[in-house]
Formats: sequence, C-alpha cells, structure tokens
Amino acid sequence: MVALVVVGAAGGWFANETLTAHTSATAMLTNDALRAHSLFVREKRHAVEVTAQEEAHLVTWLSRRLQAELVAPNLENEGYRLVGGRILPASDAGPAAQFMYETPDGERVTLYIEQDTVGREVGFRFTEHDGLSASWWKDGPLVYVLTGAAPREELLGLARATKAQFAS
Repeated sequence: MVALVVVGAAGGWFANETLTAHTSATAMLTNDALRAHSLFVREKRHAVEVTAQEEAHLVTWLSRRLQAELVAPNLENEGYRLVGGRILPASDAGPAAQFMYETPDGERVTLYIEQDTVGREVGFRFTEHDGLSASWWKDGPLVYVLTGAAPREELLGLARATKAQFAS
C-alpha cells in the first residue's frame, strides 16, 4: 500500500511538472506575440522590416529563417491587406516571424509564427489581455498566434482563414 502511495505521488509530481512546463511555454508564446503586436502595431513608418511590395522576398526570407515553408496568408476577403513582416526573437525556438495586416480603417492584426518545441495541442485556443485578443493553434512543426483588437468571433474567423492557407 505504501508503495502505491509513493508511486502515485511521484507520478502526480512528474505529471504536474510536465503540465506546468507546457502551460508556461504557451503563456510565453502568447505573451511574446502580444508584446510584439503591441510594439509594432502603433508604428506608422516602421511597422514592418519588409513591406508587402516585396512579398516574395519577405516569405522566402522568413521561411529560410524558420526553416519551414511559410506563406503570407491572403486575408483580403476578410477585409485585411498585407502590410509586410519582420523577424523577431522567440523564446527557445529560434526566430519568430511576424506578418502584419490592416483594414482600410487602419485596424491591424499580426500573425506570429515560431517553431513548436513543446508539442502544444492542435486545436484553436483563445485568450484576451488588455483589450487585445489572441488566437493560437499548432499546425505541423509550427505554432501560430493571430493577435488584434477584434472581437473573439472575428479573430477566430481570421484565424480559420489563415490556417486554411498553410499546408501541414
């Protein structure tokens, strides 16, 4: 009986460590994406490193840096046009890519992409913080975070439209 208690306690301890590490990695991912969004979305002249006029170069550059085949999703049917993108530092996964989009009214959303090093869940997840919403999902070796001030259903619709343009 004592052995069962010890084994059960040890199993619970290790499971807790694994779940906590996974939760911390996901929180770090969304925090990185939210901070990058907040920093660059306000910029008028320096919102992106590479503009949409150089989309082919931007996609090639970011794909090479993330060592994965990326696309700049076309969100024009959803009312957003590509502004451009940039490379960002990521937590432990190496660099992250950020694509920025805006509406004719100047509302912006960003798509943050990095390598998935912790094996996150696949389905769409959602969070809100300080007036911003973030929807994230995993597809293949990458994890994506779409961030903006849009309401939950609008952001999830944008996330679904974005995910459909990436092949896993």
